[in-house]
Amino acid sequence: MPAMARRQRRTGFEFPDVPRDADVISAEDLSVYASALERNGFFGPTSWYMNHETNAAYGRKASNDGYLDMPVLFIHARYDYVCETVHSRLAEPMRKFCRNLSEEIIRAALAPAGIKIEVLEPILPTMEDVFVSLIEREERAA
Repeated sequence: MPAMARRQRRTGFEFPDVPRDADVISAEDLSVYASALERNGFFGPTSWYMNHETNAAYGRKASNDGYLDMPVLFIHARYDYVCETVHSRLAEPMRKFCRNLSEEIIRAALAPAGIKIEVLEPILPTMEDVFVSLIEREERAA
């Protein structure tokens, strides 16, 4: 899908104006996103991911050969068709390098748009495990 979105942008394609789906994004969140994009444009925020050479150089210096052993929670946005991670192979490197990975899928077009109460449920057990581990480590050290 990202290639399709890029091609549509280059050709001047305009996405149709469709009604907001309250199950996907609230009116307040939509207003915040629209205001920011009107002010700053879309290209800048998405350019964070275009620094491949510098990111690769940084990754080569990573400890533990780049593997993360601490608990990691990745939240997929079910309706994100530009950065689609639910059915595509895009998340495979994360699955390889995050050895203690939990994944949850929320009903949202963008993960930040859906991070509300429904996100607390998958996070709380992971956070509880992290805090228990930290407490146990501190007790052993004492």
